[in-house]
Amino acid sequence: MQALQAATINPAVFMKKTADFGAIEVGKKASLVLLQENPLIDINHTKKIDGVFLRGKYFSQEGIQSSLDTGRKLAEEMGT
Repeated sequence: MQALQAATINPAVFMKKTADFGAIEVGKKASLVLLQENPLIDINHTKKIDGVFLRGKYFSQEGIQSSLDTGRKLAEEMGT
C-alpha cells in the first residue's frame, strides 16, 4: 500500500494539490493505469498493465507496446 501511495496521493499532498490530484473523484484531474491483477496482493502486479487513461484518452496495452516498438525501431535507424 505504501508503494502505491508514494506514486499517487503522496505527491499530491507534498505539492499541496489534493484538490486536483491524488485520488479518483469527480472534478479531479487524473491519469489512470488499469492493471490486470491487484497490486495490493503482489506489487509485481503493477507490471501487468492492461491499459492507460492519459488526459482523457485511452491507450490499450497493445497500443502502448506498438508505440514503444516503433520508437525503438526509429532509434535504431538513427543509430542511437
